[in-house]
Amino acid sequence: MMPRQQLEELKDRVSLKIYQRYATLKLEDKTYVGRCPLHHEDTGSFKVDRRGQKGEVWPFFCHGGCKRGGDIVRLLQLKENITVPQAIAKLVEEDGGAVPNQDYREKAKQVDSAFKPVTPKEEKKTIPLEKYLKSVEALLNCPDALRFLHEQRGITAATAERLTLGFVQTHPYAVKNEENRSKGWICFPRVYGDQVRAIKFRSIASKDFSQVKGMDSKTWFNHDTINPFEPILVTEGEPDTCVLEQAGFAAVSVPSAGAKLTPEMKDALKYARAIYLAGDNDGGVGNEYMKQLHKELGENTYVLKWPDGIKDANDYFLKTCGRDTDKFKLAVERLMESARSTPIEGFKNVVEQLRNSEVISSPEKDPDRLHFPWERVDDMAYIPKGNVVIVYASYTATGKTIFITQTAVHEARRGEVVVAWSPEVRGPQYLNLLASQILQLPRNGDFTPEDFHKTADILCRTYAEKVFVDGLWQSTEVKRKFHMRDENIDQPTQFYSGYDTLPGNGPDEKFAFIEEVVKRTGATRFIIDTLSRFVEPRAGENQTQAESRTMEQFEKLVRDYGVIFILIGQSNGAAQEIKELRNNEYGVLRGSKEQEQKAAEVYLLHRRAMPQSGELAPDTHVVAKKGRYRGKGQQQTWLKIDSTGGSFNQLARDDTPATTEPEPVGMF
Repeated sequence: MMPRQQLEELKDRVSLKIYQRYATLKLEDKTYVGRCPLHHEDTGSFKVDRRGQKGEVWPFFCHGGCKRGGDIVRLLQLKENITVPQAIAKLVEEDGGAVPNQDYREKAKQVDSAFKPVTPKEEKKTIPLEKYLKSVEALLNCPDALRFLHEQRGITAATAERLTLGFVQTHPYAVKNEENRSKGWICFPRVYGDQVRAIKFRSIASKDFSQVKGMDSKTWFNHDTINPFEPILVTEGEPDTCVLEQAGFAAVSVPSAGAKLTPEMKDALKYARAIYLAGDNDGGVGNEYMKQLHKELGENTYVLKWPDGIKDANDYFLKTCGRDTDKFKLAVERLMESARSTPIEGFKNVVEQLRNSEVISSPEKDPDRLHFPWERVDDMAYIPKGNVVIVYASYTATGKTIFITQTAVHEARRGEVVVAWSPEVRGPQYLNLLASQILQLPRNGDFTPEDFHKTADILCRTYAEKVFVDGLWQSTEVKRKFHMRDENIDQPTQFYSGYDTLPGNGPDEKFAFIEEVVKRTGATRFIIDTLSRFVEPRAGENQTQAESRTMEQFEKLVRDYGVIFILIGQSNGAAQEIKELRNNEYGVLRGSKEQEQKAAEVYLLHRRAMPQSGELAPDTHVVAKKGRYRGKGQQQTWLKIDSTGGSFNQLARDDTPATTEPEPVGMF
């Protein structure tokens, strides 16, 4: 749903100029002819006309080997491998117009150049749109399905056809309720150009949903509606998108309620003139999710709030507007106007929070808290989202990076978005560490490309695929064990790493860049290895003042975005040169008091230096030093570096080494 007349006028102005960049065209009897830019040929079979037989503006067709045709938007898609919104944006730029959110795109390029995904993008299967359209025809010929859409959701047959909704009588894949298998299913496809990237099924017999396995379920519904001329409304359900489109708005749906958006998904939204987050008004998780997206998406983004008692767009259309499309359109426009003038509130009524907050019976079951892969370390403290954690060790080479990387992998596999800045362990070294941990190979061994590919394959597998097979992933056991939300059960791994010098001149620009990384990736866990490499004094500051100010800046980021920062600190005994530190004493955290005050927890790793060799023993004492959010377990435990040198294992309680070492002294 873009203003067709406006787009046609734009194509009329710029199409021929762009065509001639890709092919040398000559005018022959009112038709431009040249060699096809989409395949190699020696004769001119590529033809461009001013108008097509059906009134199309500057259509092309290859009469030679490839037989491809379309308009300038389609040509840009094929030549540049870009989406429809991106192609339209190129037309706008060619016309001299400003593309919305250009500043966002420049910052996004900086983030992408500094932080790369640890795992390559997984290839997903697609279905040609032409093949899928059979299900659209089936929907239009099924009175029961059309009745369900109209009576239950207010969606007309014309809207369903335009948005390529489909229908199958019998579900071809695993379903929760076998009784529904042959009772009819509505298809909500994720259409990108001429390909269907995913299909979501909805039973017309009961509230039962399913996805086609092997497809990219983390994509937009109605993606191709996004364009530079209109604002885009973001909903949490396909029916909401349908009724908004029916009323003349451009709307898309997130993959699932609370799903973490990938950078590519955010890029797509940012091609719109403005973004209105019109999710569910449930007073709790749904509202918080949209507010978090508002922070991540930044400028030209607004939160649209449905009136009290109304759940979502579909509810508003049916109940408040009585299925009157004109009334609905006018009402939504007023809500959009209100959203533009309403700031996101920073404080909430405590009674409202108590009544609407999601019930968590105990802190350890909070799915958003920091989780460690070792049970007894995990029980030391419960770190809620929006906090800073510091890990340090008595000596160098104790294993801080190993400890944090294992935790990062565990969190990424749970569905958290992990970003790691690690100039200490750079590039191939970091990949070696990941492969060593996941494949249980010696860290100092020779790694092959096949080892890295296998590591990526394992990382890409969701917990659902790892723990359960044959459709049993819906069991509550996996959610209980890993404290996961429903939407994270099949969440693909999002893990980014960077090790180059962060862009920007001075500490404030460095923090501004870190904020852009958080916004673009949607990071929920951010690792800085090490803190000393990050701290940079301003003019006139000494090191202690710089450390204090840095911790204040981290505190602001965690407060604004709910991310957990994990900072690797240094011990005064790290270089083993402090005379007051006898061999095997516990180190003291180097730095200002602000580190302790701002951190929710500080963890110390200590390994004994063996008398004869001077090497550190594999047994590692882990101590929780602060306890702002104390857990149910003891505040210390033992881990052991395994034979590969790349992972820590938790020692059995009976194997915990006896120690006559002194209790850890104060940190400061």
